[in-house]
Amino acid sequence: MASYGVSMGHPEHTSAVGEDIRLLGRLLGDVVRTESGDEVFALIERVRQVAVRERREGRARVAELVPDLLAASIEDQLHVIRAFAWISLLANTVEDVHLERRRRFHRASGSPHQEGSIAAVLDQVLAAGADPDEVARVLGELVVSPVLTAHPTEVRRKTVLDALERVADLLDARGRLDTRSPDRDDPEHADIEERLRLEVLLLWQTAILRLSKLRVRDEINESLRYYRSSLFEVVPALQRDIAAAFADRWPTPLALGPIVSMGSWIGGDRDGNPFVDADVMREATTQQATVALGEHLRSLHRLSVELSMSSRLVSPSALLEALAEASADDSPFRADEPYRRALRGMYARLHALAASLVDVVPGPAPHAVLEPYASVEELLVDLDVVIESLRGHGSAALAEAHVVPVRRSVASFGTHLGALDSRQNSAVHEVVVAELFDVAVGLDYRSLDEPARVALLTQELGSARLLRTPWGRYSETTRSETAVFDEIARAVARHGPSVVTHYVISKAESVSDVLEVAVLLKESGLLTPGDAPHATIDIVPLFETIDDLRRAPETLAALLANGRYRSLVAARDDWQEVMIGYSDSNKDAG
Repeated sequence: MASYGVSMGHPEHTSAVGEDIRLLGRLLGDVVRTESGDEVFALIERVRQVAVRERREGRARVAELVPDLLAASIEDQLHVIRAFAWISLLANTVEDVHLERRRRFHRASGSPHQEGSIAAVLDQVLAAGADPDEVARVLGELVVSPVLTAHPTEVRRKTVLDALERVADLLDARGRLDTRSPDRDDPEHADIEERLRLEVLLLWQTAILRLSKLRVRDEINESLRYYRSSLFEVVPALQRDIAAAFADRWPTPLALGPIVSMGSWIGGDRDGNPFVDADVMREATTQQATVALGEHLRSLHRLSVELSMSSRLVSPSALLEALAEASADDSPFRADEPYRRALRGMYARLHALAASLVDVVPGPAPHAVLEPYASVEELLVDLDVVIESLRGHGSAALAEAHVVPVRRSVASFGTHLGALDSRQNSAVHEVVVAELFDVAVGLDYRSLDEPARVALLTQELGSARLLRTPWGRYSETTRSETAVFDEIARAVARHGPSVVTHYVISKAESVSDVLEVAVLLKESGLLTPGDAPHATIDIVPLFETIDDLRRAPETLAALLANGRYRSLVAARDDWQEVMIGYSDSNKDAG
């Protein structure tokens, strides 16, 4: 397996990429030979060589492998599958390492900006003579919303991801060592290669797949690890790079808010998943808040250690001094360290806020019990005080390096990490609304035609009367669905409206499909009724089948012609989001 990198045909690879892939291929080959025997190794090599020839010559040679594979035992066939699965993951890891290495090289060397990079795009805008004020306005309005979706079959084991991360770190260390000491026979190179061999051995002896299916709670935890491993670093860095690239080209001030707004369907997507209920949604929002608050608390604690400046040597602002005085930190060892005292007070206030939002607050207890922040906006104001105070006594570089990234992270992730979208099939909403009308007023909603349904639902949006009653007897479906809407309301009350921003209606077909959700939002206090109703959540129809997609413009026009629904849209900055696509590959538009 020593020539794996070449066999896969990557002409764009640098020699270093190919060399690292060959190294891991050789190590995997050695492990296979040792663990599974020469015959298995020979079979894997036979498959690899045929694949190489087929790719190079452009002729189908797979049939040559049939006799060998049929003659092999099931166990040996599984070894072949596992070997190529592992080398694919290892090769992808190598490519990730070298991609990051190339980015570092371009930043450090002053090379021409890579095509598609932020700097290259702004160069094109500059060359086109764009007005800098207009560029600043567009960047200020830019929001990118990556959404983590619930696909448990695509979630890798944390064990495997951790091992691949260690492999990446070792490859990166090996590359850095090459720049200092190209002699591959020295002890440091040998040590890294031995550690790589042990990681490959560990992977070979690890099952790629779990014995049991992931629960929704496992999916939630798996998705959150990406924040710790990369997103907490990458998202603020992206904002920094955009601001820096703009400042390099134009003197116009750039007011840049959070550009990346993370989202998730994991724990909120109920369409076809009976395991997602109100309890799971509560766990999803609580876990997200725990991770976000834990990151902010760690950052404040780190700053309280790093910013050790003495008031005997620098002159902090009056606002910074006031933060220090309000911190209740009376340690004589920090009497002349206002930044440390201020940040310890900020930590205590954020800790108190976290205690009101999550069950277990991450990190050490604060030095004192202080009044909690009312919101992260108050924390942002205090961070601005720290930043401006540092700039005021010639420490702008320290502010940019230490505090500004924390502020960007707090602004981007808030107390909720990312918005949790809720999704359910329109047929379920119809069942629930029909039962609410039946129990409340004895009305057979499902017997009504579309115009009658629209008229009835529109009337409900103008009425403060609730259909749901504590004395009603409801089906399990209705109890479960209304409990989810109630949980959304509780999450919004705890974390603010940005915790759940979208309610997606799968298999949306009609105006009544959308108005049914509006009525259900009203039942849980998420929509305020009246002649001009307003809501805290965007209602998003998802048109999926071919017929529904063809009728979507007509459906949307009729929906926006409904006065009360149009008021909902007006209250959401005249913004109506629509999804087109499919949630099930078996649908006709799949």
